[in-house]
Amino acid sequence: MDNFRLSDNEKAIINACYLNADLSLAEISKITGIRSHVVNYSLQKLKDEGIIKKQVFISTYALGYYQGEIYFSLSTGDQAKIKKLERTLCSSDIVPWVGTYGGEFQYGMTFCIKEIKDIFSLSKDLFKGQESIIRDTAFSIRNFYKEYSLKNLVVAKKQKTSHLSFGEVSEISKIDSLDHEILKFMSEFPEVSTRRLAEKLGLPASSIYLRQESLKKRGILIGYSYVVNFSKLGLLTYLYILKLKTLETKILVALEKFAEAHPDVIYMTKSYGAWDVKIGVNVWQASDSVRILQEIYNEFGDSISNSKTLSAFEYLKVTRYPFGEKP
Repeated sequence: MDNFRLSDNEKAIINACYLNADLSLAEISKITGIRSHVVNYSLQKLKDEGIIKKQVFISTYALGYYQGEIYFSLSTGDQAKIKKLERTLCSSDIVPWVGTYGGEFQYGMTFCIKEIKDIFSLSKDLFKGQESIIRDTAFSIRNFYKEYSLKNLVVAKKQKTSHLSFGEVSEISKIDSLDHEILKFMSEFPEVSTRRLAEKLGLPASSIYLRQESLKKRGILIGYSYVVNFSKLGLLTYLYILKLKTLETKILVALEKFAEAHPDVIYMTKSYGAWDVKIGVNVWQASDSVRILQEIYNEFGDSISNSKTLSAFEYLKVTRYPFGEKP
């Protein structure tokens, strides 16, 4: 299948609203210099082609949940067992994300936990009955996540790069059943307007709006972004899993500055466990992934104990709010 070729207008539009998907057509037009009717047509085309999909950006940390991460491989090629495992993980209401990879691990996933000590027992529950096919597991607790705008799609100097981030918080917020229903509905139907959400819940739109504003002020509702199907564009996604020799603040700060400035980096995480830092990149050629890893080692090699490189194949589940019941 041929890759979808983005026009310069489409590149500019995606980059403008990638991490701010609730921008109005007029706002996108002002940022990009592209007429509103062209913006509207382009966004609809990109959605129809399966290039972009809107999602709500919610911080589970603000609700008192850590995010555990596991990478693992399988000891079987039995497709029935593999599909059963994938269904189990994707149907769990504590798992927001599952992906498949090439490299030293075949799968990666995150799950929400209240206590760090529960990471091993909860992962055991997730794999219950299927432990025999799991091998080479690596665990970590993610305490910081930052997603960057698509810097390699910037076509105009006036377009600034931006980011969305969340992580551990000093104050945990509690939500009631209405907050939960709002977050759940927004997560499942991110394109739905506040008015339509109010109709669904049988409440005045003004009440829902005030609740949404409260969720934003408490750091729970971060905003809206787009999930981009990079493979349809011909972009390859790689991630570098880095274990550092020491967790010096100056090294972590320098790595974050590197990630923010690098044109191919799309996200960075900080963790503690089997790895300390994870950097995700988008490239047009596989050889570029080797070049970028070398750039990382050129600048931080003295601080890196070891690294692993994974190529991302497919995201089986992506949601920012996995909870079926009120957490």
